[in-house]
Amino acid sequence: MGLVLLWERYRRWTAGLAVVAWLALLGVGFSLLMRTEVKAGAPAGAPETWPAGAHAPRVPGRPTLLVFAHPRCACTRATLRNLERVVAHTGGRATVTVILALPADAPADWEHSPLADAARAIPGVTVLVDHGEAEAKRFGTHTSGQALLYDGSGHLRFAGGLTPGRAHEGDNAGSDAVVALIDGAAPAVASTAVFGCGLENPTSCAPRKGGAR
Repeated sequence: MGLVLLWERYRRWTAGLAVVAWLALLGVGFSLLMRTEVKAGAPAGAPETWPAGAHAPRVPGRPTLLVFAHPRCACTRATLRNLERVVAHTGGRATVTVILALPADAPADWEHSPLADAARAIPGVTVLVDHGEAEAKRFGTHTSGQALLYDGSGHLRFAGGLTPGRAHEGDNAGSDAVVALIDGAAPAVASTAVFGCGLENPTSCAPRKGGAR
């Protein structure tokens, strides 16, 4: 009986230890996930006035909204969905361009990635393919999902992201600020954090083995 009792205690102790270890691992994983979701990318060092030589379309007297996107960044899908809401709300009162920042060695099919096609599907939005990321560098951007709004005179009025976190849609201060500016109102903020993959580090957005992101 003594051996049976000892074995039963040992079995319960090891089972309890396994549960504790599992809960600890679960907590660590959840913590890492939350840190990833709230970790912002590098902000843009955008010029305060519209830069000479820019290829993005701009109509004097109209606001110009630029959104920079790495064509393989899964996080930026949420940015595009929020952008679609912004465009629908502002009713074509701004010139809107999604700039696909392609590294110099990017495969040709990146121009037609699911993200690129989603951008082209937004009514009233122009898609500019930025080979070698020249336009992204001209506007000082570093993170996929970066939005820049210039007013009708070519002055920078907003720089930031259009999502509340990585791959999260919904209400956020960036989209609200852009809508307010296009509507001619004063925004609550002039900048927000940007959540997405780094434009200068294409490996952070590359497809994982076993499937595209």
